[in-house]
Amino acid sequence: MKRIIDRGGLGEVCHLSFERLGMGRIKRDSNVWWNSAPHDLAILLYLVPRRVLEVRLHEHCYLQPGIADMVVGDLELEGGVSAHLYLKLAPPREDRQP
Repeated sequence: MKRIIDRGGLGEVCHLSFERLGMGRIKRDSNVWWNSAPHDLAILLYLVPRRVLEVRLHEHCYLQPGIADMVVGDLELEGGVSAHLYLKLAPPREDRQP
């Protein structure tokens, strides 16, 4: 993917979106952002090596009071590139049709 982006195979990269759901055991001592975002941010900055100008987080504590288990992060990078990270510890709900 890095080679394709660097060679312009996707055109100009304007936005990247990352989503990770149902990431296993629920951590009792750290929220999903601090536990999982460093990995996604490392991939983002590897693919598009630009300085991060702004980070906006929306944290939600559904499973444990005071510890975010769902986080939506919006990032602005140099050159007008944006990124969206959606991290959630609990697995997505499955709706079954009769």
